[in-house]
Amino acid sequence: MDIYLQIMLSAPNHSLPADKAARRLTVGDIIGGGLAADMATIDGQGDYIPNDVISSPRTGFVFIKDVPNVAIQKIKQLAKPHNELEPLILSVNGVKYQKALLNSKWYPFVSQPAITNTTTEPVTDYEVATARIETARAGFQTITNETVSGNSTLISGDIYIYELTGTHEVPKLRSKFGVKISDIPQAVRQEMQANKYITFTWTQVKNYLREKWADRLVVDGDLD
Repeated sequence: MDIYLQIMLSAPNHSLPADKAARRLTVGDIIGGGLAADMATIDGQGDYIPNDVISSPRTGFVFIKDVPNVAIQKIKQLAKPHNELEPLILSVNGVKYQKALLNSKWYPFVSQPAITNTTTEPVTDYEVATARIETARAGFQTITNETVSGNSTLISGDIYIYELTGTHEVPKLRSKFGVKISDIPQAVRQEMQANKYITFTWTQVKNYLREKWADRLVVDGDLD
């Protein structure tokens, strides 16, 4: 199978805070991919030529021939960011917790967190949708008053405050995979910069295509 990868040839370099700079796109980062035949044709020398003019001032295309047979979804994995799981402690009130429990939606946690501490605090006229009043009530230790107002109900009483502990995904790299352009021979780099596209075989490109977080060259298994 022949594929293309859209990569950064000229990345922005304006100043950013350290946490954001670590996640910015850099030269060689893969930002998209697909089947080569969808956007280019092969010339007489066996190289791919894009069907349309490359108008982007910062990106170019690497066409790769003879890639292990992969689905398009797997190709697009190469353009995904790299995230790491890190601990997270977050306090939420009982109504929000009951809603998350009902819908099994725990964002920003990746899965249901543990309750590591429970307290209460008084609230006056806490507004909830009347249609969800039963769920909301479970978020209170005590209820002193309920007042219906249109489609809402105002609740006063002592609401639970839960300290939740779990994990969340933290972005580390905008692009997990990238072409290490500095490893490519100078003449080839100059051709890439001039034309904004180039054709490699899979065997060739594996010398330059890296899994950045692990700091290793790609292997066939990355696209199995």
